[in-house]
Amino acid sequence: MLDGDSIRTETWYTYIAQARRLFNPDGAQVLERQGGQLRLRIDRQSIDMVRFHELTRNAATTAGRDDGTAVRLLGEALACWHGEPLEGLGPGVWLDERRTGLTAERRAAVLLLCQLQLRSGDRAAALTRLQQVFSDEPAEEDVAALLIVARYAEGDRSAALRAYDIHADHGRRVRSAEPSPRMVRLRGEILNGSLDVRGVLGDGRPTGTTGPQTLRAALPRFVGRRRELAELDRLAGRNTVIVLDGPPGVGKTALATQWAYQAADRYPDGRLYLDLHGFGPGAHPSDEAVVLRQVLTRLGVKRADIEPDPSDRADQLARLVAGRRLLLVLDNAFSAEQVRRLIPAGPGSLVLVASRRRLPGLGVSYQAASLSLTWPDEADAREVLLSYLGDEGAYAAGDVDAIVAWSHRMPLALAVVGSRAAHDRSRSLPDILRELRTRLGDEDADADPHAGVSAALGWSVAELSEADRHTFRVLGLHPGPHVDVRAVAALTGRSPQDAARSLEALVAVRLSDRVGARYAVHDVIREYAAATLRADDAGAAHRLLDFYLHSGDRLATLLRGRRQPMPLDPPAPSVAPVTAEAPAEAIEWFRTEYAVLIRLIPAAAELGFPAYAWRILSTMIDFLDWQGRRADWRDASALAMAAAEGSGDRIGLARATRSLGRALVASGLLDEGRIHLDRALELYVTLDDPDGRMRVHHDLGDLLIRQGSYGEALVQTSASRDLAETLGNTDEEANGLGGLAWCYYCLREDDAAVDHARRAIALHRNGAFARGEAAAQDTLGAALLRLERPAEARPALERSLQLCRESGDRVNEAGVLDHLADCLSRLNDPGAAAMRSAASAARRVLSQAA
Repeated sequence: MLDGDSIRTETWYTYIAQARRLFNPDGAQVLERQGGQLRLRIDRQSIDMVRFHELTRNAATTAGRDDGTAVRLLGEALACWHGEPLEGLGPGVWLDERRTGLTAERRAAVLLLCQLQLRSGDRAAALTRLQQVFSDEPAEEDVAALLIVARYAEGDRSAALRAYDIHADHGRRVRSAEPSPRMVRLRGEILNGSLDVRGVLGDGRPTGTTGPQTLRAALPRFVGRRRELAELDRLAGRNTVIVLDGPPGVGKTALATQWAYQAADRYPDGRLYLDLHGFGPGAHPSDEAVVLRQVLTRLGVKRADIEPDPSDRADQLARLVAGRRLLLVLDNAFSAEQVRRLIPAGPGSLVLVASRRRLPGLGVSYQAASLSLTWPDEADAREVLLSYLGDEGAYAAGDVDAIVAWSHRMPLALAVVGSRAAHDRSRSLPDILRELRTRLGDEDADADPHAGVSAALGWSVAELSEADRHTFRVLGLHPGPHVDVRAVAALTGRSPQDAARSLEALVAVRLSDRVGARYAVHDVIREYAAATLRADDAGAAHRLLDFYLHSGDRLATLLRGRRQPMPLDPPAPSVAPVTAEAPAEAIEWFRTEYAVLIRLIPAAAELGFPAYAWRILSTMIDFLDWQGRRADWRDASALAMAAAEGSGDRIGLARATRSLGRALVASGLLDEGRIHLDRALELYVTLDDPDGRMRVHHDLGDLLIRQGSYGEALVQTSASRDLAETLGNTDEEANGLGGLAWCYYCLREDDAAVDHARRAIALHRNGAFARGEAAAQDTLGAALLRLERPAEARPALERSLQLCRESGDRVNEAGVLDHLADCLSRLNDPGAAAMRSAASAARRVLSQAA
């Protein structure tokens, strides 16, 4: 609508003339004048972008059942394109983003059309289109791959290999990137004639619902929401993104999950669910790179093949889902930025986002549809309650309606009340309602609908035994997302058997959910539990932190025998820390409890125990370092530093500062790392802590090697070794000798490197630091290779690889594999190629973890 009241007359008429020429070129009255205004009337079907989207969605749905119709629809869709998208609208971040997205959608439609033409035998048409697109975008992997397959299918192996070479050369020159493992495998299959063209193109038959399925379990009692389910059906037919928003406890997750199961046949290539952890107590929204990795892994991409860079990873997902029908349910989203890279460019797939926020950014950038979920109507709310109560005839309609009205139709409140009422049949519904009203008060219920949830939870908790009530309250202290029986036993100060019984009692009345062998509590319920804590629950937080600290401390010692000293008070008498026999068990525990441990570092200060922040971090450092989890390592170290500084804990500040310095160095941020390591050294000098100084000197040596200052690195590493010898710490003396060996190797003094590495290995074999021996064995092997002694180098490198894998050392494994591949190549061993491939895979896994 253009308002002419505030525009000068001559300008107004100029606007009208220009607008009519633009919008009414054929005399059609698209632009109409109404009084002092111009109104633009446009049929949706006349908008080329809308028409393109509808045609490509219909084609993707039809493909596999009727390829001929799908080809026709895609041809009509591509005919909607005229020139560049949004041409003439000028530059701008949003416009550029939309142009990129629309171009990717067009490319996906072209690829699907060519794939259908190839498998139907129309190779000439497909090759003409593919060659044109490939000429414009030779670095696009999916374009190159389909062209290569098409040339091979035509019987022209040379043309297929030429297309591969063009793609590889362009990638190296423009993107500084080698061909992906997928493309390398494709080239190998062409060379040896083993490429399965039919397997690549598909046989045209419907795939059924055989794709990956990771949806949450469907609710056994889902009822109502028929209008919302129908609306999701309607929106899914017209959109590729739907945002389902609403307040906590309204049933967003349940509705999304129910609809996903009902619509499964529409998405035969996969139905995936991911919790993005956007809201809830101690929430830490999932990083987009992590979520992309999870999606790619669940779609069958090997971890080693996943791109390290988030942008490349998003492109990889877009290529993977092009022409496929995939449903992605993203629950508990915090922002549009968290999900934007997960939205496929091609037709046929759907992203269903659930959030407490409306996320308008997705509507602007991706034309996302929106469905705001409110409390169910009275009929649906009645159905929810009766699904728990059972036989409708056993209850007076007025009694059921009274509880529905009292609850303000909140699903969570109805579930809690219904579950509890079904569990105890001795109370009538009027009795239950009186108790709820007494607990809350009618005025409070009327003023705050959420108060009904609190009252329902309070009533349900009141019916538990004292032991189970205590379990429920102290669960509010746990940061989530899941908890196991042993941690709950520590929280409650009871035996694991008693803790398990209490957890099952909470599950019975919907105050907790069982997730495999672990338990989860809804965010709203956990917030309520934390609010009901009593003074006599004060010891629970201490026991919780003790459990994770002492478990982590014992298991970390399995990974490194003589860690930096950290005197600890004994755990509380009722706390039984986790124990293990082998490093592999320790690594598995850290992986399982990783999300909990990361959340406990900031939570420790909030719970009133800031010293636990740096101590829990200290138990995780080797795991974070060796697994390459650098971003989390940096963040956790900064949080522990803040907790130690805020509480005046100088020892903790020194430990956390050193940890942050090491994390920054491992991340390649050497100048920032040097600042923190120098600060840590000053703190250890002030504390008169020679052990701390010894370790920081070693860290500085590592940093200087990375900077190429090998002479200075030799000085720092020598200082570390001398202090270790003075302190009688043979593990760190061996570590220092290993560091000196690497310095000499970098200085190309290979005989000295061999001598120091062998001395380090001799000391390590009497200690318990597998990673240290692995590094020394690798240095020995590398130096022997440069001395042209590959036969001697081989056992050292094979031993190093074994130790890296036993200790979970991803960081050094790739380098060892490179050296071993070089060694085998010099020995004319055919296993060299496999080693190089394994090195590339290990490096990709490491980049992904970082």
